[in-house]
Amino acid sequence: MNKLQSISYLDNYLSFLKSNMEQVEIKENIYRLTTPFLDRKNDFIEIYIINKDGKYTLTDDGHTIDELRLSGFEYKRSPKRKNALNTLVNSHGVDIDSDESLTVSATLDNLALKKHQLIQCIIKVSDLFMLTSQTIESYFYEDVENFLIEKEIRFNSRPSFTGKSKLTINFDFSIGGIPKRNIPERLIKISNNFDVNFVKNTIFSWQDIQGTGTKNAKLYAVINDRDKEPSKEKLEALKEYGIETVLWKERNAYSKELSA
Repeated sequence: MNKLQSISYLDNYLSFLKSNMEQVEIKENIYRLTTPFLDRKNDFIEIYIINKDGKYTLTDDGHTIDELRLSGFEYKRSPKRKNALNTLVNSHGVDIDSDESLTVSATLDNLALKKHQLIQCIIKVSDLFMLTSQTIESYFYEDVENFLIEKEIRFNSRPSFTGKSKLTINFDFSIGGIPKRNIPERLIKISNNFDVNFVKNTIFSWQDIQGTGTKNAKLYAVINDRDKEPSKEKLEALKEYGIETVLWKERNAYSKELSA
């Protein structure tokens, strides 16, 4: 028989898992299991197994959702994010505890299966930040919208104007002005992916609507800088055309200006 044909691929895989897992008893009847699987930060995924009178609770101790939040995936105030998270977790038979831990209950008979389900769920939840750019942009839109609501700023969503080019120019939000107090109408365009295309499109849009009923308007570009510092050159390019740039981390500094 060919030597390759004699290999047990199942045993080979199980041997890999066994040799790359570590089990440590951290308290009586509480074990930490370090797996060879990696999360989004390339750290080994760890789960905790609690044995209480033959009934087992498996948990990630809240680590996965905590890391998601640090990456900007705040889900409690976002129906879209919450639905995405709950759908994924439920599909693996896993629960989210009040302390935001991913947990699952098991008996000795199904302990291995439940452990596998929890690990797979952790991997999938950890990857929620790796969504399509369109979905992420939608989430950031919701973040900006929630900020305006929180600051009690009255706004219109998705306003559009006909520019000098006769093209329809779309913005994300508009905030009404007060002419008697010399407060201009404020338009907002948001950018989750602050690249040269956004800069060019924003400059064109702004120039195209000048003198078309928006004479006293002011444009704000709200830029998501949670994970990446925006290019200074691109920020300066917008400012050259009178476009105010608002970094998301500094948004509170503009709440009074936008709410006037």
